[in-house]
Amino acid sequence: MGLAFRHTYKCVCAALWAFARVCAGSDLEHALYVDEDLLGGMAQDADYTGGVAVTFTTDRGDGSRREIEVGGAAFTPAEISSPDIVWHDRPYAGLIYVSAALDRLNDRSAAATTLTIGVLGLPWIGNTQRRVHRAMGSDRPRGWHHQISEGGEPTLRISHERRWLSEPIELAGGRAQWLYRAGVGAGFITDLSLGFAARFGSFSDARWDLHSSPTGLGDRAAFGRTAERDRFVYTTLSLRVPAYDAFLQGQFRDSDVTVRARDRRYVVPAASLGVVFGLPRGRNLHYFIRAQRSEVRLAERSETAVYGGISLSW
Repeated sequence: MGLAFRHTYKCVCAALWAFARVCAGSDLEHALYVDEDLLGGMAQDADYTGGVAVTFTTDRGDGSRREIEVGGAAFTPAEISSPDIVWHDRPYAGLIYVSAALDRLNDRSAAATTLTIGVLGLPWIGNTQRRVHRAMGSDRPRGWHHQISEGGEPTLRISHERRWLSEPIELAGGRAQWLYRAGVGAGFITDLSLGFAARFGSFSDARWDLHSSPTGLGDRAAFGRTAERDRFVYTTLSLRVPAYDAFLQGQFRDSDVTVRARDRRYVVPAASLGVVFGLPRGRNLHYFIRAQRSEVRLAERSETAVYGGISLSW
């Protein structure tokens, strides 16, 4: 655990130092993201169960945005009250990470490249989930000592995504816009993805900065640039083809539980619905609910995971 902690500390320090150099003399934007199954109205505690991240973004004024994100993500089986190994479900998995992204935006197209460095198997994710469940009075997860790469193991992922945006059009007293997406990732999640998104309402900037999160399992900057009067709803549809997933299969370090290839799905659809409210001084509040097919084939429970998320930017 000491080695893993040092790796995490060095990654965070190096990334923040590099970002400080890049951002010198630039206006810095911040965003806090919280994902949780409870925010989706369903306390499933299955598959992706929650995460938290803080993002720092700067606009260079030349059509490019640079982002640093520090966060964590948690994955659990459906049965969390037993301390024993759950053989017929996905394993516990946790990731602490820092990522750096370069997002180049043109009027009708954009491209984002992201490098994510992190550590699997640290105790912090499980400890946090236990505290949240204790505060909520719900079942406490007792099997985190069987998580993927228990004790800590460094990991990384690099991804690239292209986006193509439509011209905004006037529709029913508001504005509408849509985009298409295509991406590829290699590392702790190795996959291909395709997607479509649309928004409707009031928005002042036609450049929609919607792109995949560092883990490849959600979205970032779904609000784009907002003004105080901005109000819009949006929806996304996506299709992932995961070739490798360390949260299910483990990495080089032995793990108590892994998912066999025949028990995985290799076509994983997902959909989300969200709303964005512009606030004074460029701030905004964003809420979404997301449903996605489980990546593992399980007969004993629902095959769809539902969770919600909320973010505040300033």
